[in-house]
Amino acid sequence: MKNKEYLNFDLKIGEKSNDLYPVSVINSPVGEKSTLVSFPLEDPKFQKRLGGIDKIRGLHGASNTRKTSNNPKIDSTRAIRLPLLDGDENKTVEKIGIILFQKLFDAESEIRSLYRRSLEKAKGEKKGLRIRIRIEAADLACLPWEYLYDQDLGTHICLSNKTPLIRYLELTQSSEVLTIEPPLKILGMIASPNDLPPLNVEKEKADMLKAVDHLRGKAVIDICWVEGQTLDDLESALDKGPWHMLHFIGHGGFNPDTKEGGIALVQEDGSSHFLTASNLALLLEDYESLRIVILNSCEGARSSKTDLFSSAGANLIRKGIPAVISMQYEITDKAALEFSREFYKWIGQGIPLEEALRLARRRIKFANDKTTEWGTPVLHMRAPSGNLFNIEDSIRLASYQTNSQEIKPIKPLLSQSTLSLETLKKSLNDLKKKVKHSWIEGFLKPSLQHSGLIDLVKLHEPTEVESPFGRIPIEVNESLGGMFHKIGRSMLVLGDPGSGKTILLLSMVEELLDTYEKQPDFDLPVVFKLSSWAFYDKSFTDWLIDELSMKYKIPVPVAKPILKNSNLLLMLDGLDEIEDPERRNECVKAINDYIKKQPNTGVAVCCRYKEYVELGEKLILNGAIRVKGFSEEKIMNHLVQAGPAFDELREFLARDSSFLELAEFPFNLNLMMRTFPDVSIEDMITSEFKSVKESNKQLMAAFVANRHASQNKKLSKA
Repeated sequence: MKNKEYLNFDLKIGEKSNDLYPVSVINSPVGEKSTLVSFPLEDPKFQKRLGGIDKIRGLHGASNTRKTSNNPKIDSTRAIRLPLLDGDENKTVEKIGIILFQKLFDAESEIRSLYRRSLEKAKGEKKGLRIRIRIEAADLACLPWEYLYDQDLGTHICLSNKTPLIRYLELTQSSEVLTIEPPLKILGMIASPNDLPPLNVEKEKADMLKAVDHLRGKAVIDICWVEGQTLDDLESALDKGPWHMLHFIGHGGFNPDTKEGGIALVQEDGSSHFLTASNLALLLEDYESLRIVILNSCEGARSSKTDLFSSAGANLIRKGIPAVISMQYEITDKAALEFSREFYKWIGQGIPLEEALRLARRRIKFANDKTTEWGTPVLHMRAPSGNLFNIEDSIRLASYQTNSQEIKPIKPLLSQSTLSLETLKKSLNDLKKKVKHSWIEGFLKPSLQHSGLIDLVKLHEPTEVESPFGRIPIEVNESLGGMFHKIGRSMLVLGDPGSGKTILLLSMVEELLDTYEKQPDFDLPVVFKLSSWAFYDKSFTDWLIDELSMKYKIPVPVAKPILKNSNLLLMLDGLDEIEDPERRNECVKAINDYIKKQPNTGVAVCCRYKEYVELGEKLILNGAIRVKGFSEEKIMNHLVQAGPAFDELREFLARDSSFLELAEFPFNLNLMMRTFPDVSIEDMITSEFKSVKESNKQLMAAFVANRHASQNKKLSKA
């Protein structure tokens, strides 16, 4: 997904005067306008609807909650779960949203016309329209603006990709974009005082890691936990930064006496320490790298009707935090985990904050369409846009050609050798047949039963790397073999587990083999698995000779001159399969030494992204590409094109975020398409939140069971 651009539509709601509130469009693509509006704060029907949402989603009645319930400092009233006024949560929320929309976007004052014309202008420029609501009336800040419903669009505006919604606070402090190298560093904290309903701290950590573990494996984010639950523990952990985000899980509440929200930490005796919003803000304002605070605690967005900055979210914004996501209602564990999984996925890719939140809201809705928990998170911002991070996702590698100012051309096929030319040609022809049979016919084609998958593989923008002759851009629209040759036959292929990097490498091998068969002066691509090097104690040259001898049955007296004459293109797969990081570093050094001694040899290396970026050594190659997983749109389009047989799989992926994460990668999507026409998807559906690893085990088990069933069926027919 590319970073979406937005135009701003700024609405300001001033303080009440004579029962009317001034509402102004102070900035839009098509002009400004002001009017006076009455909001139905005293309307009994409106209050009943709000009360119904409070009871089910809200302040007093949801099950599986993290709200403080027996702290005398906090309003702790609890009520039995009651039915909504209209009997349907979605309908009630929709009615609330329609009422708020009609009042805010007043038709008679032409504010709605400005809004519609702004949407059209944004659409014409292929942009979205960022709705920034500036609420200066404290009694209106308490309303659930996230449920605003546009009847013309037929949706709540914060769920639409056309209209992300922000509660915006315009303050004097500037908020600069922070340039960082991935991963995003998140400080997590869980607090469970002994005088409040207990939280299973270890389970909370495990659940959070379950939600984001696949992102940690991709080096998108890195989460560290505060060791302890006290204020001192939090401050000590903050000092060990820099941190880019703080994620708090625990109890929160709103003190009706002081009219201020906050979170519950733990004192030395284990009892609760209610840290007010203002004191939390005072603590965090010293940490300049902190860009986002997420308060996964109840009522972090609740505020006093008399103080605009009384909520934890707004108070943190006033003290300098660029963005805060807090909860205006209670939130269930499953919704919180779905939120974390989707939100961190997108924010780690550099997607604007408001768009990442919209996608997280959508994921909560997909997971359970019967509830409106997607409206629980509230985004407060003082930054003018959600582009809070400039994520540098580049890998800078040096070129091996230290004494050259240009890429050397491909050399002739064979040079002088102690063996006859015919013997070398015959050996190369035998080697070609074995590569083709083993890797192309035996591995690549069976892996791409659904051949359209390889066409869906996309690459990140070309990574520019340091080299003595300047940076070499990689044109991703070219064929893989074309890329390889344009950057001097010196390439690194990176990807996440299951992303298709090996498939991509073998697709390049297939293309290069085709060229080899047509051009007599072309070098032969040969695949080598680096995993076996981990147990080897000789030189890299000797390892290559042994691999040619043992795996491809090329006699040692023939293998030596083939390598010496640089007649091969070395396709080195599985650097990450060398499990010991130190040994992996040694392998990189060995490859670099070989390249320096054999500068005319073409080399491509394939490795998982995370395992590569953690290395102390870097490969001396000319360029790098990184395989990117499929977008949700690409997955769904591919399944539509595959036919009605995959409709059920499409619907399943829309509901289950863990399987959707798996489907981002060609291998897994291919596996699903081979499995689910014959396996009931209903067997895979569960109400429990699953990690991607757990879903992967389910998928593999279903695939194996299906294969066994198919084989038994064939045997019974025979």
